Amino acid sequence: MAEQTIEIADQKTSEEIKTIVTEVNENVKKIESDLSGASGVGIAPDNMRTLSVSAGDAKISIKFTAPDDTKIQNPESGIAQTICSVKGVRILYKQGTDSILNESDGIFVADIEGEELENYRNSSYLIENLENGSYYTVAVMPYSDYGVFNRNLANQKTVQPSELQIFGFVQDFTNLDPEGTITYSDDNETFEPFTLNSDGSMNLGSWGEFPLLVENLPYMVHKDGTADYQLDPNDYTKKIDGTASDISNTSYSGGAFSWIKKVYMKETYASDGNSRHVQFAFSNKDPRTEDFKPIGFVNNGAELEGVWLPMFYMAESGQTISGTQPIYGKTTEEERTILRNYSQNAVHLGGGLMNVLRDLMYMFGRSTDTQTHFGQGCMNGYDSSASPTYGVKKNAVVSGGQFYGTTGGKELNKAFHSIVIQSFQQYLRDTQTLLSTGKLLVSKDYSVYSLTGAGYTDTGETFATTSGYPSKLRYVEGFGSTPDSDNGGSTSTGLCDYAGFNATDVRVARRLGHCNGGLAGGAGYITLDSAASNATWYCGVGELLIPSVDYAPA
Repeated sequence: MAEQTIEIADQKTSEEIKTIVTEVNENVKKIESDLSGASGVGIAPDNMRTLSVSAGDAKISIKFTAPDDTKIQNPESGIAQTICSVKGVRILYKQGTDSILNESDGIFVADIEGEELENYRNSSYLIENLENGSYYTVAVMPYSDYGVFNRNLANQKTVQPSELQIFGFVQDFTNLDPEGTITYSDDNETFEPFTLNSDGSMNLGSWGEFPLLVENLPYMVHKDGTADYQLDPNDYTKKIDGTASDISNTSYSGGAFSWIKKVYMKETYASDGNSRHVQFAFSNKDPRTEDFKPIGFVNNGAELEGVWLPMFYMAESGQTISGTQPIYGKTTEEERTILRNYSQNAVHLGGGLMNVLRDLMYMFGRSTDTQTHFGQGCMNGYDSSASPTYGVKKNAVVSGGQFYGTTGGKELNKAFHSIVIQSFQQYLRDTQTLLSTGKLLVSKDYSVYSLTGAGYTDTGETFATTSGYPSKLRYVEGFGSTPDSDNGGSTSTGLCDYAGFNATDVRVARRLGHCNGGLAGGAGYITLDSAASNATWYCGVGELLIPSVDYAPA
């Protein structure tokens, strides 16, 4: 290198020369720091805002929300300055349970950047062709535009793919906090629960690949229980191909229903009765699940592949169609007549299936407070001047996918594509659950129907005339659990939902709550204090449609 000579035109003192050299050195250091920062020096982004990692059959599903840019705010000017910009996230995994040490440790999967980051809030990124039975550790590391990675262990999860997945939770009846009473178990031990967004939509957490939810799709269905065509899951006014649907067509020979796939269930209670372990699986052919039962999926002694859940309340015509007025002012037998005139495959929604749906919602939300986690519906929609319906809204299309929930208590909400489950406008009459002079009688088969309890199973459970808010459940083999009468809870503790019992004569169960019930309602609400002859505005019908054995929509 040629020698460089710097001539100083004016004579400088030694102190002045030292000052110049110091300034030059500082500028050089700054340039070196900037160059170094571009290749990895700086601060890392925050932890992932949400991260859900779940295992399936030879695969892992990942959902996430990247962190926001890191900013500091000048307290005097109020102006925020960005000190770390998030560029993307890196996904890696390794076989085993060891942590992933850094952004080069393990098997590289993908760098996801820019607008693509938004794709995996509600849709899953899949890692496939994995070994069932082996554990895998997955890291989703956010990195800055200077290439600085966040290696925090909070951004890692360990899961185990398996051909057969068992999903479960443990409910501690001694913990009355609805947010603390349930803990995840089995293959969903590391799952993230559902979260209700401020706009009413639902983030499914780690549950997006849960088979029942994957196949829980909306259809227009013939009266014989066979599907006509699928509806757009986000806009029921359209078929899946985008053309107009019959969702509001009262001349349509059928109705709107969503498919609920068969799930096998097992409940195990602690010897002291203070907790229960609830488990779900989609096969009982494995030694681990051979004692799991198809609760809510039996008709004429045979297992069904699924059932049709009504998307709307039943109207006077027997239809479940948008724009119609939910039926009211009928006795139980009059409701049954309308159901059977509409279709010999139609029955009252209730019984074991309602117990299963309640427990699924407990599991999805990881809480017994289903109104908070799934929406308050029309629980406060009562209008004393609006005789004869008193505020019960007409059936209507609600947007937002499978689940939609609001606060305030005056809007139609939905769960599993059904406004019947989460709107709390009317009680649902449950003819599979009776109280006969205090004895709990149940029907475990849709073909067994009686308003006296003839042919029903005597559970051996008895109840006195009482009402209140339970904190515990009682197990009925092959039927699921029903609320106790311990009155140890409230609208915000224990089961959070009301239960009432009358030990006189025969009483028919009513579910969920109504629009003058407020916070008393919920997925676990049940009253066994009303006679079958009761006919009022607040009693309606959830119309369950039973398909033939072995049938499932293509």
